[in-house]
Amino acid sequence: MSNASGTYPHELFYSDWMDCLMKSNAGALREHIAEHYARQYGSLEAAAEPVTRFYQILGFLGRQPSGNEDTLLLNINDRYALRLWKGDLDNLMLYSFSFYDRQQRKAVNTPQDYTIHINEFNELDADPGIELRSLEASFRVQDCPAGLESYMVQEGTCISVWKGGERVSNLQIPVRMRPAQPPFTHPQPFGTLVQVPIVHF
Repeated sequence: MSNASGTYPHELFYSDWMDCLMKSNAGALREHIAEHYARQYGSLEAAAEPVTRFYQILGFLGRQPSGNEDTLLLNINDRYALRLWKGDLDNLMLYSFSFYDRQQRKAVNTPQDYTIHINEFNELDADPGIELRSLEASFRVQDCPAGLESYMVQEGTCISVWKGGERVSNLQIPVRMRPAQPPFTHPQPFGTLVQVPIVHF
């Protein structure tokens, strides 16, 4: 079964991720959005996975761990720590985390003058590289409610926390323990990295 124009399969044309794109691009016609992404990725079928993954990441905006979810504190100084939690990112080898006020015992948004950087060469004592921005800052969320700002980072990443241009702490994001994998026998092809563009119609 196809949509009215007969161009795209009905299950793709009216999929959840197409509905999300409709909300993100208010006023745009569904046909125009479908045409854009089909052109961008070669087909609407090929666009399904990267766009879906993009909106799954957006779903972590404002998320904090539930009461029964395991968390881990990485101390920054006497006042603050980074609170990591498993989230739903184990299969992606990522961690979600937020700043945590050790005195008030609660999550807080990024304290004033604090920044986080990924260290060069992924070494603990290396110079700071790119700044790691929160999901909310990356997606330009205005007026994030207190305690709901969160970050996302790869396991094993060496980061440094800075305040007012001075290094406060060096930290390494832990690597989860996983069952042993079968021995490697044949080289595997690398996948293609894709980005979901911001579209203005």
